[in-house]
Amino acid sequence: MMQNEMIDSVKKQLHQPLPVPGLSSSVKERVTYIELNTILEKPILDKNGNIVIAKGTRINPLDLIDFTTTLYFIDGDDDKQIEWALHEGGENAIILLVDGSVIDLMKKHDAKFYFDQDGVLIKKFGIEQIPAKVEPCGEMLKVHEVII
Repeated sequence: MMQNEMIDSVKKQLHQPLPVPGLSSSVKERVTYIELNTILEKPILDKNGNIVIAKGTRINPLDLIDFTTTLYFIDGDDDKQIEWALHEGGENAIILLVDGSVIDLMKKHDAKFYFDQDGVLIKKFGIEQIPAKVEPCGEMLKVHEVII
């Protein structure tokens, strides 16, 4: 009996994860930029111990990877936010829920959705309102909290 309750609890959590706390719907558009440049405190070595990138070198992850994707953070229980992200996002978008059911939305819209478990990315990008989108902008990331 207890095992069945635990299985049901896990299934429910997978189907509808706990919402990311502390977010509100956007009441004022806000744009911030995240500077990604960093100075290496230690050299980066190859497998033989040779220096690949020297200590003190300024690097930006966007120079090293081809990041052209826009991340959309939405409330999966809000139809307006879902439609906005699907319409605006296109093929290169990654839609991350902060509330709602990933499974239900994937079935309904025949699209991929993800969930920002524990708000890890929300915190990293400093997002306070949703919907929001994060996209590359030169050597920075642009975080745009949107009113739709």
